[in-house]
Amino acid sequence: MTGHCGGLGVMSRPVESRRFPRWVFGEGDEPDPRFTLANERTFLAWIRTSLALLACGIALEAVACRCSPACGSPRRWC
Repeated sequence: MTGHCGGLGVMSRPVESRRFPRWVFGEGDEPDPRFTLANERTFLAWIRTSLALLACGIALEAVACRCSPACGSPRRWC
């Protein structure tokens, strides 16, 4: 009989705490969650870098268009 306030007499059964069934990954252990989090941080850093480069490219194009007589706008900054 299990008590509901005490830890003594609690019946325990083995709990399968794996994320994937054994037939998916037959050998090896579960990866450390820190590796997954590190991979996610790296991916987000690459996304942030690509967005920054894209924003810089758009800004440079806007400045180059203002300075170029081919765009048809008067030269204000150059």
